[in-house]
Amino acid sequence: MSSIIQSIKWEEVLERLKTIGGAKITGTLADAVLGYKVIYALFFSLLRNIPGPFLAHLASLHAHLINATGEIGTQHARIS
Repeated sequence: MSSIIQSIKWEEVLERLKTIGGAKITGTLADAVLGYKVIYALFFSLLRNIPGPFLAHLASLHAHLINATGEIGTQHARIS
């Protein structure tokens, strides 16, 4: 395993990452995490068989978005 890691030309890897750009890498990682959460909530979650609206299965995803954007107080004000 260590011979594989040593054989990688790290300078070329870093140059290629620089040409791609940080925004694309960050966006791709965010898309992958979002896709994972959606697939898990719809197909593998223990709550998948509980009846309810289809989008309610993704409710925890909505909570994560609220926490990430810092709109916790505004969401509560809108509800009440």
